[in-house]
Amino acid sequence: MATIEDTAANNGATTEYASYGSVAALEAKKEAVIRGLTDYNRYTYQQLGAHSSDEAASTAQTIEQLRSLSAEDLLAKKEEIENHFQWLSMDGGISSQREKIESAWDNMNAMLEDAVRSKGINEKSRDRWIKRFKNKDHGASVKIEFVNLELPVLLIKAEKLATKRKEILKMKEFKDVNSNMVPDLAKFVSEDAFLDLHYLDKENLVLTVDAAATAAKKMPALYSKAKGILDRAIDTGAMSKRKVGKWMQSLFKTERTPAEIQAILEGELKDYIGSWTKLRYQYDRIERQMDSQGVPQGFNRLSPQKFLDLDYFQRESYVEEAQRSMNIGLNGPSDKPIDQMKMEIRHNLQTKDWEEAGRLIGQARGIAEGEDVLELNSMENYLQQFRKGERTQSAPIESVTKTLESMREALSEAPSSVQQLYIDALNRGATTMAALSTQMYNLVWCHEHGYLNEDKEERLYQQSFDETEDIVENGHRQYGLENINLNAVDDNKKAEAMRPYRTTWAPTLYHMSCSDGSARARYLNELQGKNVARDYWSTLKIRDISYEKQAYLVKNVNWKLKGGMRKLQAAGVAFTLNGPPEFIH
Repeated sequence: MATIEDTAANNGATTEYASYGSVAALEAKKEAVIRGLTDYNRYTYQQLGAHSSDEAASTAQTIEQLRSLSAEDLLAKKEEIENHFQWLSMDGGISSQREKIESAWDNMNAMLEDAVRSKGINEKSRDRWIKRFKNKDHGASVKIEFVNLELPVLLIKAEKLATKRKEILKMKEFKDVNSNMVPDLAKFVSEDAFLDLHYLDKENLVLTVDAAATAAKKMPALYSKAKGILDRAIDTGAMSKRKVGKWMQSLFKTERTPAEIQAILEGELKDYIGSWTKLRYQYDRIERQMDSQGVPQGFNRLSPQKFLDLDYFQRESYVEEAQRSMNIGLNGPSDKPIDQMKMEIRHNLQTKDWEEAGRLIGQARGIAEGEDVLELNSMENYLQQFRKGERTQSAPIESVTKTLESMREALSEAPSSVQQLYIDALNRGATTMAALSTQMYNLVWCHEHGYLNEDKEERLYQQSFDETEDIVENGHRQYGLENINLNAVDDNKKAEAMRPYRTTWAPTLYHMSCSDGSARARYLNELQGKNVARDYWSTLKIRDISYEKQAYLVKNVNWKLKGGMRKLQAAGVAFTLNGPPEFIH
């Protein structure tokens, strides 16, 4: 079977290309693209299952659109065909993506087989990992990163837990452990049942049984008392069940005397539970406030279980930032530069752009006074607490050349219908790319927090034609949602359709097809200047792609382009689709 590289190379060598831009040359390139994309989809989606169904559908749609082009259409679509052809073989293009997918697939299978042989996981667990890789709801980029960065760590941890379990089973003290001490003891004894558990549940069970084995003969009454105290904390919602094992370890797997353990149970532990209970009360109060008044724009609300699974300092930071975000959402920021910067910092914290958040916090400290200093301290604490253990979303730290290659590769993941929007934004600079990323993210946030769904989005789209005409004719409102369709008005009216954010503190939903060059240009021109209120409230729905695809781009592509563009701009380098870095003179 011909590969994409072969297809591009063979077609590139034909004499038909001597007449650049001719219909015959474009037809040959079109056919090369169709063959290359068809082969790519067959292998990466149908065979390996790496791409999401939405990604595969987008590629299939491109193939069908190319097939439907008549000879008369070819010259009109020349730029699009040339761009597609270029993606076939360029560094960071589809060929590179295919190689990365194949490498991830091979590495994953090798790691899983090793883990099965070492009894770190069982065959059912291996099959679940493979099924997870083939999940059609998730795109290739996130799967590649998971296999390369997270899976090796998880499998090492799984093997260590399996080894620890075997050691505990051999301990003579283990025979004294019973199901009253450890309700899930049967799952611990059964290897298959144990290996079927979620990692956090396995870890908690190992720690709990280990502590129980130590305490069973020497301190059964103290163990029972500690278990009762922690169980009550779980029942009241102050503590996660997954943290019992760590507490039992700290009490019974150290050199503490019974008197010392008794003192901790009567003093320190009760104080801790009091603090946990207070945080849970604050969390519940904020939850009720969000239920009645709405979730602050851009804030990522945590479920009770996810909140409890955080460590204490993360929970403390979460409730503090949640309350401050609620205050901003209700009252709006002032026009003071420090307030504008704090909004920008919070957006970067919620989108996990830790590098940019840290940079802005440092910059804001130069103008902060009084309460603003305390608020920056709160945000810095949030950054420190939630950054640990997270994949850092920032531009690659290698050379500018590597950054450029990474950006080109990220761009290749976008459907062709959206690539020009990204290219135009990148050509306008880091500020425009950051604003575009924010407004695309806002759509995902609205879906995830119940403000939008596909049905409501479609109804708003149908209404947007009349509403946009009314806005252009009668002017913008200062309050309330504006539902604007940038493709629904003539080119000379598009500027009037864009909502000005001078004193406005209200949401705007933009509908835009990227195929409309004038709408694309007018929209991006508006984003060239910084306006925090605009980016806080404005939401972009790209009509050329599904919501799922936009969500994928937000979570897997935008941060790479945004961070990369910051680095290029700092180095004085322009974004280009091919070739070495071009310095801006």
